[in-house]
Amino acid sequence: MSQYIKRMSTINEKLMLLPEALLKIGEARHRRMIVNIGKWRQEVNVEFQKDLPDYVIGMASALILPFELPDQLQYEMKIQGRNIHLGPVIGFLAFREKQDMNIEALNQYLNYFTSYDHIKGLLFICAADSINYSNQTIEGFYYQGEGNGEEVVWKFGTFPFPDCLYLHIDVNKTDYDQMVSIFGDSIVSTKLCNKWELWEWLHDDKQLLEHLPFTVLLEDIQNLDELLAEFGSAYIKPVEAGKGQNFFKVVKTGERYRFIDYFTLENNFDSCDEAKEFLNAVLSNGGYLVQQAVPVKRYDQRWLDFIVMMQKNARMDWKCSYIAAQFSEIGSTPSFSSKTAFTLNARDAFRKLFQMDEREVFLKEQEIIELCIYICKNLEKSGGNYAEMGIHIILDETQKLWLITISPLKDHIALINSDKQLYLKVVTAPFDYAKAFSGFK
Repeated sequence: MSQYIKRMSTINEKLMLLPEALLKIGEARHRRMIVNIGKWRQEVNVEFQKDLPDYVIGMASALILPFELPDQLQYEMKIQGRNIHLGPVIGFLAFREKQDMNIEALNQYLNYFTSYDHIKGLLFICAADSINYSNQTIEGFYYQGEGNGEEVVWKFGTFPFPDCLYLHIDVNKTDYDQMVSIFGDSIVSTKLCNKWELWEWLHDDKQLLEHLPFTVLLEDIQNLDELLAEFGSAYIKPVEAGKGQNFFKVVKTGERYRFIDYFTLENNFDSCDEAKEFLNAVLSNGGYLVQQAVPVKRYDQRWLDFIVMMQKNARMDWKCSYIAAQFSEIGSTPSFSSKTAFTLNARDAFRKLFQMDEREVFLKEQEIIELCIYICKNLEKSGGNYAEMGIHIILDETQKLWLITISPLKDHIALINSDKQLYLKVVTAPFDYAKAFSGFK
């Protein structure tokens, strides 16, 4: 049920006026009810008025709220026993500092709000340092639709703690821990596991283990040698993404080591001692893991991997929004997305690279989607409340699927910029999930 809020002059400062029509359908019978707006709650007296339109809720003008409740917005109302819920109230955390929330920066997220007429409620953009934990309010800009048809209006305000706080960006550990301590499961996070956590969280599942390259933490030349002895070649990867560390493919032939780095430059060593000295220098820059090198399918001397865009929908189920096939530059080392030469829809890649017919294309796509849904559900058990993920999958020469890593979906949005309809569907999906998660299905 959708409602507008109307401030009304009344004697009772804690009074809410409801349409009498609600009595007829049995949704509200109590004379004292608890109003819920985001995380804010207050008991109020209730009066039912015959002449109040069905789409209006009257609220005493003397009722002091510790936040702003824009009355030009349309809210959905949910009544459960004595509780009246107005919303949804959704916070979209897209900045680290509130000083960065200028109109130009806000307009970069305009497309994310194009489904507002369907979502309704109070949707606002905020920053990590705009959260006032003592007052339980957040400063930000709420979306109030298009003004004159040319300019989108963002209006600054102070809002209640939301039903759902969606973290569109990573925040530092201190901020994140504080948010979790206050919001708990109300946070929808993009803070995914690192490469080592991914292995730890998933490898105990027998169904997933066969799709995971064998992985260990890199400690020294000895455990690198052990993995090379078993698999012939390996990848050395930073445990954490974006730390400025390097990435190597390592091949050992006899006593000779070849370390091939991000830029396909080689460091060759003829003895274990030389390789050990080089490896110790690498490890001094931070934590690394060593992983079985899977033989990736190639096309015209290009490596190929797939980005599977997984999102939760309004039913709070995982679905696949798109699968992109990324082709590397000729001669580059596999698994480096920054060296992508071009992308295709996965179906086109299956036809072109694997010569699949339509039935085979469909079956392979379904196999990928089913695996990724299974991965998402397992990660939720270990890591928290997620709404979307970008899952990196490769196919080996036998067309077996391998999970390489998982990253925030926002890192891959550029892959679908050319398809405006798909782009809008993907960037607005988090609000569909956030609304359902807030209890307004």
